[in-house]
Amino acid sequence: MVKIALIGCGSLGTSLALGLLRSKQINFDLSLCDHNQFKMDLIAGEFTDKKVQVSLFAKNIAKDADIVILAVKPKDAKLTLTQIKDVLSPQTILVSCLAGISIEAISQVIIKKIPIARAMPNTAVSVAGGTVGLLLGPNCQTERDEARLKEVFGVLGAVRTVKSEESLHAVTALSGSGPAFTLLFLESLIDAGVRAGLSRLEAEFFSKGALRAAMVLVDNVNLPPSELRAQITSPAGVTAEGLYVLERCSFRSAVMDAVKSAKQRSEEINQLE
Repeated sequence: MVKIALIGCGSLGTSLALGLLRSKQINFDLSLCDHNQFKMDLIAGEFTDKKVQVSLFAKNIAKDADIVILAVKPKDAKLTLTQIKDVLSPQTILVSCLAGISIEAISQVIIKKIPIARAMPNTAVSVAGGTVGLLLGPNCQTERDEARLKEVFGVLGAVRTVKSEESLHAVTALSGSGPAFTLLFLESLIDAGVRAGLSRLEAEFFSKGALRAAMVLVDNVNLPPSELRAQITSPAGVTAEGLYVLERCSFRSAVMDAVKSAKQRSEEINQLE
């Protein structure tokens, strides 16, 4: 039985909690901590068949945990780490889901030699469709701790270990922020469909279908996206005309700049307030 303590029930923390509680693939106890009692009760109340412990005090749930997942806001991280550091044992794996905050910065607050890792999930972990970037700190036992963390986060979606903080900044920008960029594109497609004469319900149906079709092709046809796109694009056809407008408006460059700016922002956050 793995004892997991999840500290922070904001958007990401709630997504992690829901994903874990909906999973039937691992045997674990989950404890939650947040300053909002109602929010914790709401999560626990959805799963009456499972015993979910809740507490307003992080120290209470961290003291006996095998894995402590930190999903608070960056501005609350230093205080939270200060509250739990005395109860963390060398066998406890502390996993930070804080965007931009380095393992070294966390270590300076903890001031003890414990395994520290970073995980960057996106919010689709709530429905087991997430993507998780994982980074193990220097005090982690690579084989043992990576296996334990992949077992836990693996029920939430696809997991890949990266080798450096620099890589995790890129993962944060691409995988963490990427769904928001994609949803903005979906919104734009829907608005475009309405402008073209469809009802909003019709535009939403066909726009979602377009994104779904693209991902089904990428996942099931062993070709790069550029070749799949070329197959859809007939010479002087409808798609070619639309793609020309996107290129003329620097669509590709805008996406690259968005990811680059998000990565830079992740790097700037790299300190605990």
